[in-house]
Amino acid sequence: MISISQLTKDALSLPPEERARLAQTLLESIDSSLPGAPDAELISVLKRRVKELDDGVVQAIPLAQAMEQARRSLQ
Repeated sequence: MISISQLTKDALSLPPEERARLAQTLLESIDSSLPGAPDAELISVLKRRVKELDDGVVQAIPLAQAMEQARRSLQ
C-alpha cells in the first residue's frame, strides 16, 4: 500500500486541473457529519470551479502566482 506521504507527493505533481478533480472527489467521499468535513456549500463551489476548469471558462495558474496576486490585492 502506498504511504500518505508518497500519495501526497504524487498528487501534488499533477497538473492543477487534475488536482482540482482529485480534491473534489476526495471531499465528496468524506461523510459530512465528521468534524471538519466540508459543508454542502463548499462542495457546490468546488464542483462549479472544476466544471469551469473542464469547460475552459477559467485557466488554472500556479500557486505562487495566485499568492502573489492575492498579496498585491491586499496592499
